[in-house]
Amino acid sequence: MVSRRAIQISGPESGFVSNGAPSVVLFNLGCNLLKAMSRGEAIALLRLAIAEMPRTPELGGILYAKGPGATQDRLTAYLREATGRGELRCLNPEQAAKLFLGAVTANYRVMSLINPMKTKVGDAEIADHVRTAVDMFLSYYG
Repeated sequence: MVSRRAIQISGPESGFVSNGAPSVVLFNLGCNLLKAMSRGEAIALLRLAIAEMPRTPELGGILYAKGPGATQDRLTAYLREATGRGELRCLNPEQAAKLFLGAVTANYRVMSLINPMKTKVGDAEIADHVRTAVDMFLSYYG
């Protein structure tokens, strides 16, 4: 069940299939991730996995591999390809992917876990936050 649910909330693959401009691909990915995180099912799954890990330690590995890890792998591959096309300068695409995903999701993930009243994030706030993260990312890697 955790594996199936993690795949559903891991983020869209379609943004990585295209050879879209990094600014567009990163913006769409970031917005979709934050929207998915603000849905109750994503937060409930994360809380469930954290609560059950002492009894079932492999649960965290499954959740990470099928959810955030899969998103990170897809983003790493995209960044490597965009660097190969000359659109980005990511000498370490895996590190760049981690930095981008952290910039987009870290604060919202913490807030969703410890302050349920802050779980719902509006579209305007999501767009503003992600646009800033993309601009920051591209100012270094662009």
